[in-house]
Amino acid sequence: MKTFVIHYPKLVERKARLVKEFERLGMEVEWVEHWNKEDPFIQHIKDVTKSRIGLGHLSAFVKRLWCYQKMIDEDIDEAFIFEDDVVFSPEFETLKIPEGFDYLRIGIGVSDGTQFTNAKIFLVGNPGGGEAVWVTKTFASRFLENLRFDYSHDIVEGAFMFPKLYGIPVCCQYGFESSCEGADQSDKKWLVFTQNYECFEKYKWSEIRLIP
Repeated sequence: MKTFVIHYPKLVERKARLVKEFERLGMEVEWVEHWNKEDPFIQHIKDVTKSRIGLGHLSAFVKRLWCYQKMIDEDIDEAFIFEDDVVFSPEFETLKIPEGFDYLRIGIGVSDGTQFTNAKIFLVGNPGGGEAVWVTKTFASRFLENLRFDYSHDIVEGAFMFPKLYGIPVCCQYGFESSCEGADQSDKKWLVFTQNYECFEKYKWSEIRLIP
């Protein structure tokens, strides 16, 4: 299966750790290391969409969109997408993707207390945390036509899938950080955003990725 890894090149320790992990797992991966936060294109996306999130999280979002576009361009039916802080549990090694889904969270995210398992599919309540996902080309195509940039990709993808965001927790983050850098989460505005996503005006990746 195609596997992408979202990586910020300056974090060399993260890549070194994961290279060993992927070798152990026998997985070939494609490292997504362009469109970093210093790239003027990221500022362009921020200006066009008036996004509130920081350039670091916006960069990770754009890298994710690049993966989705590549799935379409190269006719990739399904893929894993990992962030460079992912940690694999032993449950990942025997994971079998069930039929009938186009998007699954396979990381625990911010669901404190969730146990690793590949034997049960969970309905995800809090969409925060996107360290590991499985997606299909069908999801990629639909999502690229229905984008918002109010929050980081994990919240936006969760809102897009609401109320049917499912997961199989077989991975977690190496270290937890807020998924909404630069955005105030204390009043739970993300929850209102998630519940009303279909009502907002959307951006199309095919249009906003063009720099005038």
